[in-house]
Amino acid sequence: MYSQQLFMGLDFIHTKLITHRDIKPQNLFVNDDVGELKIGDFGCAIRLFPKESYSPYQITRFYRPPELLFGSEQYSTKVDIWSAICTMVEMVYGKPLFIGVDWTEQASKILDCLGAPTSSDLANMNIKKVNCKARTSKGVMPENGSDLISSSMYELMRLNLIYDPNKRMTGREIVKHAYFAPLYDTNNYIRSNGTQLIKQKNTKKEGSRSDKSGPVSFDYLYVLKLPS
Repeated sequence: MYSQQLFMGLDFIHTKLITHRDIKPQNLFVNDDVGELKIGDFGCAIRLFPKESYSPYQITRFYRPPELLFGSEQYSTKVDIWSAICTMVEMVYGKPLFIGVDWTEQASKILDCLGAPTSSDLANMNIKKVNCKARTSKGVMPENGSDLISSSMYELMRLNLIYDPNKRMTGREIVKHAYFAPLYDTNNYIRSNGTQLIKQKNTKKEGSRSDKSGPVSFDYLYVLKLPS
């Protein structure tokens, strides 16, 4: 449920052209009594505009996407999607997916998993070349993580932990993925701690919000406060 709310929150701010630029577990605030997640710490958030240049020295290293590690100054809201997928996996796996002691090792960890980016990848990352050497591509599954990560979560990882940011999914697309299907099961209203789960299937009238803390058109449980 919390991962779902994370991607819904990102979808909302991204429609406002706002990029958080520091999605990580420490910046997500959870009220487990009511099953709510809030995105916090908008200190690095910024409105991104096409063809404008921005600092690549953003996002905590373990959650930093390859385009920023490689020095791109022209990037998009999709940097948050990479960070959020890494965060989602960490919630399940118990530790960060990519752990580098500095930016070079962090980039190498990603290169080890994904292999070398293609010329098309580089162009879409707005990068001319990569100054780190790629070794063998091992895929994005964490070591010894297959028993913790479902096939549908792995598919989300495979679809979004990629070089080309244009091919990563939006938050809205992600919450419609099969991984989140159990949350829309009308027979699944009891949470693991025994409390009642808010119904999220066929809730256009009863679930939508119209106040300033959430989007009018989103038909899901949603909690987010934008910076003033």
